[in-house]
Amino acid sequence: RPCLTSDPCRAPMSEGSCTEYALLWYHHAESGQCRPFVYGGCGGNRNRFVTKLDCERCCGGAKRGMEPTWTTGGAAGGRQDVENPSRQP
Repeated sequence: RPCLTSDPCRAPMSEGSCTEYALLWYHHAESGQCRPFVYGGCGGNRNRFVTKLDCERCCGGAKRGMEPTWTTGGAAGGRQDVENPSRQP
């Protein structure tokens, strides 16, 4: 996992202060999405990822705390999202 020791996902996007530009990804906490940005190569914070997949693995693709709550059982005997019963796991 790309984030083992801290939670970088809530930090704001920070471009850094150098000019070794690279296209990276950051987690936009308000929308819950991973978005691209141009990183300067030094400084900044840990909310930066080499790939979108790394960002999503660390921070999730949906808003944190907004993941579905699954129950087991029910008429079909399967799992069901408590907030959105028509959603499939």
